[in-house]
Amino acid sequence: MSGGVPAPARRPHRRRRGATRPLPGAVDQERELTLRLERLIGELAGRGARVDIDGIECRRTLCKVAVHAPDSAALGKLYGALETPDGLYGWADAVLLSAVDTGPDGQVTTSVLAMFERD
Repeated sequence: MSGGVPAPARRPHRRRRGATRPLPGAVDQERELTLRLERLIGELAGRGARVDIDGIECRRTLCKVAVHAPDSAALGKLYGALETPDGLYGWADAVLLSAVDTGPDGQVTTSVLAMFERD
């Protein structure tokens, strides 16, 4: 969906041996992350920077957001927005930016990882 954050897909959880199920808190984190990203994406679109969220998935202490944008400038604006209190600053304990892949048409794709400490 262009310019918005799609609702997280609900797939049956296939449990691998030794794998842990998502905690109820992960669902809350995913919901809050979706709301935050919807606001940021809307604000960026209002300023002419189109960024699309391809998917959000949260597990215990980690949320992964798949992102694509038409160019690195738009992606850079998203990175800047993530560093604000309306983004991930002060909410996530750590943020990792994955490597950026650039397609032949100049579009960029990457993922952002938000990490949360649990007691």
